[in-house]
Amino acid sequence: MGYQKDIRAGILTGNHYPRLGGVEYYNHFLAEALNQLPNVKVSIASGTLAEVPSDFPYPYSVYRAKSFWHLTPWLHYQNHKNMLRQEQLNILHGPMLHGGGVMALRLKQEFGLPMIVQSHGADVQLVPKIGYGACLQPEIKTIVQQVINKADHIVAVSSLNKQQIFDLGGIDR
Repeated sequence: MGYQKDIRAGILTGNHYPRLGGVEYYNHFLAEALNQLPNVKVSIASGTLAEVPSDFPYPYSVYRAKSFWHLTPWLHYQNHKNMLRQEQLNILHGPMLHGGGVMALRLKQEFGLPMIVQSHGADVQLVPKIGYGACLQPEIKTIVQQVINKADHIVAVSSLNKQQIFDLGGIDR
């Protein structure tokens, strides 16, 4: 039997409170499930939500960045790097291509770590008639395409979602 390297993954997200729903539930259940596997440790870095008690009992490590006006993006990035060092991460996960995906890409470029991203729909879906979809904004579309092109792996939630990723330049690897 060969040597199996431990997986130390960091999930990067803007907010994390597994009582809100949506991507928060996804991140919570993903971290819980992966942490049950042998040789796997998952942590989450997020912003601080005022309604989340500072002693909220997460069953995994959570790094909560402070917020302070124009310094907030810098504080979030310092929080990500702190988690990376303390947890000795060897893989990054970015849910939402224009959210956690962008955060993971920045760390991938600086530290050379592999990056998995997951599209959850609104980041690649477009319904111009009702103004729905992050990629309706050209600057966000460009960022999403960069994340798609630089990700080591992409998870799509459906075949429609997968096709939309291909339409934005994704390739089947």
